[in-house]
Amino acid sequence: MKLEVEKAKKDLEETKKALDEVESKANFEISEKQKLENEYKKKLNSVEAKLQALKKKQKVLKRFRQKLLSRLFLLLLLEMLA
Repeated sequence: MKLEVEKAKKDLEETKKALDEVESKANFEISEKQKLENEYKKKLNSVEAKLQALKKKQKVLKRFRQKLLSRLFLLLLLEMLA
């Protein structure tokens, strides 16, 4: 009977140790996952900011081209009328 109790205690300790290892591994994996998610979000935000900057630049260039073309057109008309 005493031998069975000792064996049960040993099994319990081994099970606790195995559970601790599994929990430790799970916590590490969760931590790594969070790090990767944070890196992904930072990169995504960076890309979105760059995209917004490019869109703004594109709008400015489009307006500039339109103004330039309208001025050139007016100059050509004036030249033709002169």
